[in-house]
Amino acid sequence: LYALNGSPAFVTDDHPFMTPAGWKAITPVAAEKPNPGLVVGALAAGDILVTDAAELPVRALEARSAPADTQLYNVTVSGNRTFMVRPAGMDAFLLVHNK
Repeated sequence: LYALNGSPAFVTDDHPFMTPAGWKAITPVAAEKPNPGLVVGALAAGDILVTDAAELPVRALEARSAPADTQLYNVTVSGNRTFMVRPAGMDAFLLVHNK
């Protein structure tokens, strides 16, 4: 799992986040497989995430170990398959894309 800006780990490498430059994921190739046709760039420190309140700079991306019983959620939504999510430890809702 990965953490952003020192938050608890909450996301897999294939999950696209909206940036002013378009969709980005930690591993773009992994993100494109479940989302055919979605153009996904590489998310890295220095990128900006689109949120409900303001843009959030990505200062750090960290891979972290997590217990095998860590609960993960993969929400499926209709339409354009985007939604806002507020990870634990963050004050903002992030605009994300799902399968």
